[in-house]
Amino acid sequence: MIRQLEFFISFRYLKSRRRENFISIVSAFSFFGITIGVAALIVVLAVQNGFRQELFSRVLGINPHVIITSNEGSIKNYKNLSENISLIKGIKSVFPIIDSQVMVKSNKKVAGALVRGITYDDIIKVEILNKNLILGNFNSIKLNEIIIGYRLARLLDIKLGDNVTILTSSVTSTAIGSIPRSKSYVVGGIFNIGMYEYDSTYIFLNLKNTMKLFNYDESVGFIDIRLNNPDDANVISQQINLILPNNYEMIDWKQLNSSYVNALKTEKNVMFLILTLIILVAAFNIVSGLVMLVKEKSRDIAILRTLGASKFTVMKIFFLSGTTIGIAGTSFGSIIGVLFAKNISSIQSFLEKFTGNNLFAAEVYFLSQLPAKIILADVISVICLSLFLSILATIYPSWKASRLEPVEVLRYE
Repeated sequence: MIRQLEFFISFRYLKSRRRENFISIVSAFSFFGITIGVAALIVVLAVQNGFRQELFSRVLGINPHVIITSNEGSIKNYKNLSENISLIKGIKSVFPIIDSQVMVKSNKKVAGALVRGITYDDIIKVEILNKNLILGNFNSIKLNEIIIGYRLARLLDIKLGDNVTILTSSVTSTAIGSIPRSKSYVVGGIFNIGMYEYDSTYIFLNLKNTMKLFNYDESVGFIDIRLNNPDDANVISQQINLILPNNYEMIDWKQLNSSYVNALKTEKNVMFLILTLIILVAAFNIVSGLVMLVKEKSRDIAILRTLGASKFTVMKIFFLSGTTIGIAGTSFGSIIGVLFAKNISSIQSFLEKFTGNNLFAAEVYFLSQLPAKIILADVISVICLSLFLSILATIYPSWKASRLEPVEVLRYE
């Protein structure tokens, strides 16, 4: 048990006196080092969690959870296959899809794009598009109209109701030679899902028109499967595989986005290790500060021992001095880190206005806003790590103080 006397002495040692000013400065650096380290670690982990969540919610919002392709290049019996797959438990929806790279031309500009053919009945079921259609209405979009990302629309300098021409890589033979197959469409909707890659590239077109445009004879490029829970992809893929013909191939979202998954996981581990070093350096400052404090207070220790204080009592006094710095720094760092992470969007906006620079460019970071998601387990892990290092740093100086012999110290006083 820790007694009131030990608390009193340990806190008194932490107060600054003129001749012990340097020791107090070292303790202050230790406190601020732990505070900054804990806060930085919590903020970085929150941003990485938020970035991962936003990235995958958008990637999996547009792209399939499981994709089925054919070795023949197209799937002809897609209707029967889609119906059979939709009967499997855990599958939310099944969409026949055609994807192809094109050039899209307005009256003023030309840009590259990706046309995704899907029935407009199915596209309403794609929640991320349904929620982020900023212009137009799914219920009123006609078959000869397209839905386009707002960044692509801005690049082409077009608006709702304008005409655009889509040019494909396939050619049509004419009297004057082969020319690219092209078709004009009206812009019937503009979406903004907040991810640069999709907002600046994707065009959605009715499936029947897409078949005609790319010469698909009542067939599709692949089947897009959405699950109730994307994490069940492995289990459900095994069930789908039982009803697939031999010439069909199936890929889940983890395989499709393996580069994202591995990169984010590696980055989180590396950043955790790097920022832990800040806390570790602060913990070493606690060691150096306590060692100097023990040296400075050796006479006080000797007097306490002669008055009857045990070695364990002396050890607890210096242990409390060191852990107080660690607990205080960890507490303040946790509060600052959580508050910073919760208000990171506001802080980002303030810094952008103050500096006049875009600190989070969508072209570089894929997302248009800096996300943050605080996970309680991460915060607890950071707090436990900081407290562990702080406590570990106090053990040697406290033990050293308890080993001082009163006779040897007072002999030279």
